[in-house]
Amino acid sequence: MGSRCSCPWRPSFPAPLACSGFADRVRAALSSGRIGPRLHLLPPVQGPLCAMATVNPLLSASSGTQQPRPPSGAESRLRHRTAARVLTVAVVSGLLLAAASPTGAHGISDASVAMSDTLKVSLSAPDGGTVAEGATGHFEVSVAGSTAAGAVTVRYSVSGTAVAGEDYTALSGEVTVAQGENVARIALEALEDGILDKGETVVLALSGATGPGTLLVDQTAATATIADNGSVTVSLTAVPDTIAEGSAWRSAVTMSTPVADRVSVRWWTSDGTAVAGRDYTAADEVVSFRPGETSKSIQVQTLRDANTEPVEVFYVSLGLPADAVGGAGEGLNFTGAQSAFIQCSVEFPPPFPKYFEPNEPVTAGTVIGTVAANTTDGIPYYELDDGEENKFAINSLTAEIRTTAPLAAGGFYELEVTVHDECGAEASVDVNVKVNSNPKVKTPIANTSVTLGESGSVDASQHFTDPDGNKLTYTATSSKPKVVSVSVDGSTVTYAGKAVGSATVSVTATDPGGLSATDDFEVDVVEDEPPVFDAKSYSATLLNTASKGTEVVTVSAKDPEGKEVEYSLSGPGSDQFAIDKDSGLITVATALTVGEYRMTATAQDPAGNNGTARVIVDVVEDQEPVFDPPSYSKSIKVNASSVVTVSATDPEGKAVTYSLSGPGSDKFAIDEDSGEITVAGTLSVTTYNLTATAEDPPKNTGTAPVTVKVMNDPPDVTATASPNPAEEGETVQLKGTAVDLERHRMTYQWTQTSGSPKVSINDATKLTANFEAPGVVSDTDLTFQLTAKDALDATGSASVTVTVEPTPNEPPDTVGTIPSATLKVGESGSVDVSTKLRTRTAMI
Repeated sequence: MGSRCSCPWRPSFPAPLACSGFADRVRAALSSGRIGPRLHLLPPVQGPLCAMATVNPLLSASSGTQQPRPPSGAESRLRHRTAARVLTVAVVSGLLLAAASPTGAHGISDASVAMSDTLKVSLSAPDGGTVAEGATGHFEVSVAGSTAAGAVTVRYSVSGTAVAGEDYTALSGEVTVAQGENVARIALEALEDGILDKGETVVLALSGATGPGTLLVDQTAATATIADNGSVTVSLTAVPDTIAEGSAWRSAVTMSTPVADRVSVRWWTSDGTAVAGRDYTAADEVVSFRPGETSKSIQVQTLRDANTEPVEVFYVSLGLPADAVGGAGEGLNFTGAQSAFIQCSVEFPPPFPKYFEPNEPVTAGTVIGTVAANTTDGIPYYELDDGEENKFAINSLTAEIRTTAPLAAGGFYELEVTVHDECGAEASVDVNVKVNSNPKVKTPIANTSVTLGESGSVDASQHFTDPDGNKLTYTATSSKPKVVSVSVDGSTVTYAGKAVGSATVSVTATDPGGLSATDDFEVDVVEDEPPVFDAKSYSATLLNTASKGTEVVTVSAKDPEGKEVEYSLSGPGSDQFAIDKDSGLITVATALTVGEYRMTATAQDPAGNNGTARVIVDVVEDQEPVFDPPSYSKSIKVNASSVVTVSATDPEGKAVTYSLSGPGSDKFAIDEDSGEITVAGTLSVTTYNLTATAEDPPKNTGTAPVTVKVMNDPPDVTATASPNPAEEGETVQLKGTAVDLERHRMTYQWTQTSGSPKVSINDATKLTANFEAPGVVSDTDLTFQLTAKDALDATGSASVTVTVEPTPNEPPDTVGTIPSATLKVGESGSVDVSTKLRTRTAMI
């Protein structure tokens, strides 16, 4: 193969290519940017060892043949073309490197193909390199050479700025040139996406091919630009074209269609009859729309002046920013300027509504207030509407409101005032008039007394009310400050006794309008006296078993001055009791002994004055409950449920609790409240000797014996017979049942107790027996009794009567025919007639 040299981008390059010099030139072109970075591999070329390198003369600066530069416009266009440089290298021994060519279909030297069976595959872009949105263009795959030997399948890659599925229908990545053909087309369907786009690209590049012979694939890319030939209308949103002085004209810059790129729009104002700086604030601004945005708000502020003027106009226009570069407005259509009219205006200053609250009484001619508006220097004119009340009038020039008739106390009136200025502007405002009413005394303050040197208070807010709901303030005075002094804190009026005697305290409530109401009450200042008990003595009787906390008696005392008192208890035995210092309730504190306790209860007021009363407590012995009757005896059956109810009474009248004890008491239950004894288990036939106990709260108990005899019940027996009635000779079955409540083992015996003839009873000691009905001449009753005996010899029995009927006596019947016989004279014969005749009861 000859010697080889090493190139930085391709190992083992054939030496005849003059590697070192060629590589140097390629490296220089790559580093300077004169050659594109994308290199395409071409399939191996079969044939004798040869090499040829062709370099686009525009890029061959290193060769010493500098080409003239194209004009600047052409140079700019070349910079935006997909491929602007060509470098083609054909190497017969194996690999061919080719840079992208401007056409995407040539740039492979004819010297690259040395053999006639080599097919050269190339790609070209749609006509003009563009496809309009909504249209279909075609990339074209060409095969140079004969395809008679078979079809060629070509693979390609897809790239570019356009998005498959959004901007164009996705491509398969493979196309076939049919056998005998040299061209196949790849359809590019550009989609309408509803957004104004700048050109988006679809770039195809061949990546390989399969077919007969040797295939040489030109991997030069072909580019198609999807063109959006639509346009966007940029306009101002329609808004009311007339605005008042001092207000803002508001609109929005809108685009009729979303745009895929950022768009900047300039808007500016210009004078009409309105002058910027005097009638409005000039504006010259740029709004920027991000991709997809369609609206931007703008506003122009108008100015209020002191002139009476007709309607004035200014204009708002749209266009491209002053610094926009060429092509920035491509596809944008701007509407014409929009007019904005400014008219003179008049307005009422806040607050709204206007509110006036004159004090009652309000007579005719009373000035309520003034509601002047902000107007120009012209003369305004005011009108008033009081809803046909006919109680108000307004000065048409000064806006002063007066009454024309008296107003009711607490009355509320709704008015409307309208102002007109000389240029025709007008405005209205609501006016509310509320007549302030006097506060009222809701509840008179009661007369009271106070101890000398002490004080009392009253909440005045509980005694006054304001019909208008206004907050009231309070003051108070004393008719005799040396006897009773007064002070006020909020609504609390405090009075203090300075000397024995009486004084009148006057409390005044005043509303925000200055109206007031007054209420007087008397305060008596008295000497301090001791508390007085409502009884001279208190008595109670207790049991010696009374527990701690048991209530004894409540003592009660009142202080003449109405002060709170505190109670205490003293005297012999008082330590065994406790008294509540606030309520006077006396309770047991410790265990008591039988006897009488004499103590003293004391009530003390805050001044230390004491009142006393005697307390006598008689403690008696607590007695045990007593049963009535003192004992109980009851006989019951083994299956009984209820036994007996015991009853006991506590001498002190306390409730008692019952219980039951003794052998077998677990088979019984007793209601602890009522004393009813019931069966709780399975009883035996025996006598239970139990004890009933009654207990009172102090745990004193009384008892009573309870004897319960459980009797043995005899068996419960039934008897039946079948058949019944029966005919002579029939077998009659006697059947009985026996149940013993105690479940004892039983013995049984059938006997004939009446009737004749006597019969023999089979299995007479079993529940089921039988006998044969005897012969009788007429209907005969036979009575049989079943007796059951339990293990304790208790017996039970039951009887059944069987009627035996005789069999009727009837003539015999023939059973068959006696055959005829022929005899000779002197002969004899015989026949057995027993088989030919029968009776009702037996065969003959």
